[in-house]
Amino acid sequence: MSNLATTSVNKAESMDKGVVTQRAKKDWGFPDYPGLVKIIAPMEYKRNIVREIEKVGYIEPIEIDPRPGVDQLELENRRNTFESLKSDFQVIVTKLRTYLKDDPPRQKLTVPSIELEVQKFANKVKDEKGTEVESLFKQETEIQKELSDLRTVLSLLQKIEAVGLESDSETVSTLTSKVQSNYTKVFIGSVFGEQIKTLNSIMIDLTDGAFVLRYSDEDKKTGEVFFILICLASDEEVVELKLKEFNYQPFKIPENIELTQTLDAKSFESEISILENKLEVILDEIKSFGDSNLNLFLSALEACDIETQRIALENKMKRTKTNIVVWGWIPPENVNSFTTKVDEVSKGSAIVEYKEAAFDKKYVPSLTRDKKYLPPVRGLVSSFGHPSHEEIDPFPLVAILFPVFFGIMFADVVDGLVLALIGYIFVRKKRKKDVIPTEGFSAYLYGGAELLVWMGLVSAFMGLVFGSFGGDETILWSVPVLPQIFGGGWRWLYSIVPAHGAEEVSRNYVNILILSIVMAAITILLGLVIKVYQKRKYGHSKYEYYAPIAQITLFLGAGLIFFTSSFVQYFFMAVVGLALFFLIYFEAKAHGFDGAMQGVEHFIGLLSNTLSFSRLLAMNTVHFVLRILPYIFLDLFLQSHTVNHYVGEWGQNVVGSGSLTWWIVGLIIGTIIVVPVETVFSSLQALRLTWVEFYGKFYSGNGVPFSPYSVKRLYTVEE
Repeated sequence: MSNLATTSVNKAESMDKGVVTQRAKKDWGFPDYPGLVKIIAPMEYKRNIVREIEKVGYIEPIEIDPRPGVDQLELENRRNTFESLKSDFQVIVTKLRTYLKDDPPRQKLTVPSIELEVQKFANKVKDEKGTEVESLFKQETEIQKELSDLRTVLSLLQKIEAVGLESDSETVSTLTSKVQSNYTKVFIGSVFGEQIKTLNSIMIDLTDGAFVLRYSDEDKKTGEVFFILICLASDEEVVELKLKEFNYQPFKIPENIELTQTLDAKSFESEISILENKLEVILDEIKSFGDSNLNLFLSALEACDIETQRIALENKMKRTKTNIVVWGWIPPENVNSFTTKVDEVSKGSAIVEYKEAAFDKKYVPSLTRDKKYLPPVRGLVSSFGHPSHEEIDPFPLVAILFPVFFGIMFADVVDGLVLALIGYIFVRKKRKKDVIPTEGFSAYLYGGAELLVWMGLVSAFMGLVFGSFGGDETILWSVPVLPQIFGGGWRWLYSIVPAHGAEEVSRNYVNILILSIVMAAITILLGLVIKVYQKRKYGHSKYEYYAPIAQITLFLGAGLIFFTSSFVQYFFMAVVGLALFFLIYFEAKAHGFDGAMQGVEHFIGLLSNTLSFSRLLAMNTVHFVLRILPYIFLDLFLQSHTVNHYVGEWGQNVVGSGSLTWWIVGLIIGTIIVVPVETVFSSLQALRLTWVEFYGKFYSGNGVPFSPYSVKRLYTVEE
């Protein structure tokens, strides 16, 4: 973006200073335009300016002049120095964390504010503490290597004895080819147990019986058989080739083991025990060292990382021997406060100029006002794409639609509350963590914790509407208040959910399908209305917003055909035909022949998008089936019909003795299975409805995100 922005900015600089540029007025729902700030300051205040940009956290520096500054070589050397230190500290931190169960309590360390002093601090940590811990790591590695070698030899001795040979120095040396022979060749290793007899038969034919094969019993854990095969040296090549066909794993003696010494299993065991004690002492020393010094290494790592980021910012500046020029995007409301701060840190010697973003919109970042509630929703939006200046930011709409889609598919009071509880637990844990995992399944739990709470609560409400409590759709209806509510004034809501009786449930799939189509209508119409609004504001011609109006008319007309009498149906059929004609016509006027074909695609898309919402019915049914299976299997196991539906007066078991206990067992089993599995499946389907059926009507996500430069200090405080 920097090179493209360079052209625009250079043009802006070439304007007469008396010309005041105007940015487009921000309309409701659209991302804002950041302005462009230019700071000119003496070189001596360069670091002060960098630190202030870092501190305020709302400036996105951009590279205006691609030519390197006069200090470019020096800057590269500084960057390489800190990158090397970062790499060293990262290795140490990673190793130490493998020995520690948890990081010690975090304590912020005060670090110098001058770059040269930061470098001295980092080098001191590396030379003193780094050298000490590297020595401990080296000792641990050497002991581990020696232990591994001794255990290998001990294992060989035991296996040689298992095949009936003496485990003395001469035997072992001969068998392992440490002492070469001109007449025989020894193969020692392992194959799978079921292969050993076949191998013996083949060796008879292959060597004319001139071989010796000794083997142990099959290892029950690995399924392998240890064997020793001695053949004539003339048969070595063919035997070796045949052994490879049997997945032969050769047994190798470590190079540093002297086989001329007396070989005794007990002496090896004694030596291994001594080394294990030494290893335990070293590991304790490393853990103790880590508890005392991990924060120090993390502080040094963070300090070096911040310096590399500052140097990267400097590299975007235009630099001379005496001055620096910094360009960056800035929210308009922050200009005055930033100007005041720059004036303070430069002692009034800096000049701050501000221009409204009157450049090509595709080069200007989109400034979205992220909401503090439900931060994971921004991830759902930005994963598809960042809104451009000509697109509504769908954040608030997705915050409602996505959980509703999920809630209909995941509708169950128990499952919803369990999911909300899981989300709440991770919200609490996230607030206590300094560093949130970015990889693996835990990253999704931490990153989406707030959204999980909202999704769970919506699912619990939809479960109440559907009468589903842990998959049992009769138990809630034994609570007197529910039939009164849903059978009275809320009859319209009750009519779209399963029909409930005293002891059984009859799911009304037609009504659930109708609910799915209603959701399709709401979502698709909302997307088309937004498209009309966007094209009305930023379309190149009036036909670009006439076309979605024709889509809305077509969609509504097609829907009303099914809800009117036969005579009126003909009228709406005519409306649909005219709307289709004008849709193709308007698209053709706006985009030519390709537009006409696009109009046909829009018509087909309306049909397919509507039918796609039947996945709400499908996933809701899948959830119900998976949820009720444990009850059904328990019924079969107990040869009973009392577990499937726990009914009767609220709080009492009138079905039969022990039924409540088994019902709870089915509830727990179903929760353990359904919550993780269906959360993933329903989330994917809800995401598909959001990205394809909803976004497809108005959103492309081709904007450039506004990314201000900021630094989060977790382990350091600058003096």
